[in-house]
Amino acid sequence: MQEYDLSIEDIAGKPSVEPAARAVPTKTKAAPPPRYRNPKTGQTWSGRGRAPAWLGKKPERFLIDLLS
Repeated sequence: MQEYDLSIEDIAGKPSVEPAARAVPTKTKAAPPPRYRNPKTGQTWSGRGRAPAWLGKKPERFLIDLLS
């Protein structure tokens, strides 16, 4: 330690910044627009994640016209 002029803080390290102060807030992404709509209940699904039961085997029946 004397040879390199080091202190105990240099070796042990000192906390430079508290963990909470270092945390960087993350940006949230906007939810994707819905692609499917249940006409009976108005429920929507974006096409991501697990498909809802009301979609059934022919999901094209529930497609939302994205141009309107």
